[in-house]
Order: sequence, then C-alpha cells, then structure tokens
Amino acid sequence: MIREMLNMYNSAIAEMGYPNAGYKYWIITKDTCEFQYMFEGFLPDQETYTKIHGQELFKDARENRETNLDGLAPVSYYRFKETK
Repeated sequence: MIREMLNMYNSAIAEMGYPNAGYKYWIITKDTCEFQYMFEGFLPDQETYTKIHGQELFKDARENRETNLDGLAPVSYYRFKETK
C-alpha cells in the first residue's frame, strides 16, 4: 500500500523531469523485533520541492494520500540541509 503510493509519487516526479528526486520507504528494525517505518524524501532544494509539489501531476498522484496513510501516526519530522 505505502510502497505503491510512493511509486506513484516517484513516477510523477520522474515524468516532471526530476528522475533523481523522490521518496524512499525504509523499515527500521530494532533488537526487540518491533518495526518502525520511515519515509525519506530526496529533493535537491526547496525551489524544486515547491515546484514538484505544486504540479498537477504530483497532486493527482497524491489525491488519495490521506486514505493511504490511515492508521499511520507520524512521530517526528526532520529536515536536513547539506552544507557546502
């Protein structure tokens, strides 16, 4: 379910001309055998993020996002910026 949703996002992003941007889905395992999940977005900069998320193609891909994410409670959100 989640993987298919992210595949739709990534297909739309690639169609927009950003094949090296998109989202990854990670399963984090702990020694206790509990699972946690993480989404990682890899977008080159804020301008590209804004452009991609404003496109109709991306909006169409995430049309059912709320339905697809039912039952998942985000724990935290981090944003990282590469220093040069």
